[in-house]
Amino acid sequence: MKINEKNHLVLEENEVERGFRFRFDESPHKNPNAQLQKRTLVIHAPISASAEGAFAQLKQKPPKNSFLPRSTHLILGRNGNEIIQMLPFQLGANHASGFNNRSIAIDLVYPGELVEKGLAFQLKSNFPEDKYILASGLGTSSRYGYWPLYPNAQLDSLLAIARALKDKFDIVDAVAYDEVLTATHPGPAFPIIQFREKLLGVNDRSLLLQETSHSVLLFNQ
Repeated sequence: MKINEKNHLVLEENEVERGFRFRFDESPHKNPNAQLQKRTLVIHAPISASAEGAFAQLKQKPPKNSFLPRSTHLILGRNGNEIIQMLPFQLGANHASGFNNRSIAIDLVYPGELVEKGLAFQLKSNFPEDKYILASGLGTSSRYGYWPLYPNAQLDSLLAIARALKDKFDIVDAVAYDEVLTATHPGPAFPIIQFREKLLGVNDRSLLLQETSHSVLLFNQ
């Protein structure tokens, strides 16, 4: 993958042969602020069943006199091979207060916290037991829930996209949305520490120890 002179993502020939699909479909919801030279990559994962579903939500026109509608630069499907770009990367998106003038936003298709009853794509019963974890989010440390793991194919594609962006722009940091603002996504299953180190190397944002599990008191389980 690479970024062309129009600031659009471009697939390599071998990626097309492997079944990757890409299209550019511009969002009407641009952020009006000029972007600073140093950029932060912000990872989002609002609840969505598919890339097309996430795209449809972001294309909706907001009510009159409402706040700036949410937008993102790029949507990445759960299988890692479906990519929809909605803004050229040199422009701003409306996605994270305090970051809109110095960031690039990527949305990952993700079901969010799993439920016992609800829509099929969020049902815990539809996931194998080794495909989700019992964990608490950064903003909900007192409550545990079931969070599906991010597929390796999706994470591999995300890293490839991020490296292409780093070759083109001055990417100085990568953050998960719930690290910088009160949010439930991308959630505790997203491996932000490993992703950040693979993209930027070991630096002062790295941790010597990442706690992945600890003893909890279980009732009736």
